[in-house]
Amino acid sequence: MRKTNLLIWPLAWLLQVTCAHAQELKLMTYNIRFANETDQPPLWEARKPLILSQISEFDPDVIGLQEVLHQQVLDIENELPAYERLGVGRDDGVMAGEYSPLFFKSDRFSLSESGTLWLSETPEMVSVGWDAALPRIATWATLMDRTTQEQLLVINTHFDHIGKTARLNSIKLLVNFFIEHRAAHKHLVLMGDLNTGPDDEPYQWLMEQDLFSDPFYEAEHRTGPVGTFNAFNYAHQSERIDYIFLDPTLKVQQYKVLMESYNGILPSDHWPVMVIAVKHK
Repeated sequence: MRKTNLLIWPLAWLLQVTCAHAQELKLMTYNIRFANETDQPPLWEARKPLILSQISEFDPDVIGLQEVLHQQVLDIENELPAYERLGVGRDDGVMAGEYSPLFFKSDRFSLSESGTLWLSETPEMVSVGWDAALPRIATWATLMDRTTQEQLLVINTHFDHIGKTARLNSIKLLVNFFIEHRAAHKHLVLMGDLNTGPDDEPYQWLMEQDLFSDPFYEAEHRTGPVGTFNAFNYAHQSERIDYIFLDPTLKVQQYKVLMESYNGILPSDHWPVMVIAVKHK
């Protein structure tokens, strides 16, 4: 009997460790700066390997990117074979204009459904909303965790940089979408570049809804700068405009803003935001 217990105990311990690891969720949002040929150096070709290196090092389960042109989508997709990509160009719903794509690990999740919302009065069609300067979109997906069979609803977005009304109405549109669909989902995640600071009305309104928490405040461990926009200047000071929000079923362990340069080259004019969360029992 004693010998049998010695054999069972390590197996039980191993199963507990494996299960605990499976409950961990690693998320990343990153405005990678569109491939603008009129930019001063560094151009996309110089920045691309640095961004890919950052993604590979953090190894997120789900990634939300912003300001991604079609060729950038292909470049990233080709170098990240472990991920499935979702999203369309905002200018025509196909390939034109910037994407706000989602990438997810295909061995961790299966795709149940996905789509695109234009942040406007007509979210199902290509459009510019309210006082926005440009068309803005949100890419959404329902992902099934292959291990737990739980559904995750995640939205990645990029709010307008000009329209104050557009930013407020955009967050209301997305919250309404979450509310309409949350009954079928175990976990909810909202991520992206909101062009909104914590003192601004869209952020304040979101926090009043009690639908999401802000990992910046909730994380057990937090590293990196407060601001997330760097303007391609390492010393630039800014407020937070890039976010990952989680619903209460997810407990934040780590929040990190990765502030890196490589031989004087900044990968983007934004710092990536990364979160590690675990599921509440």
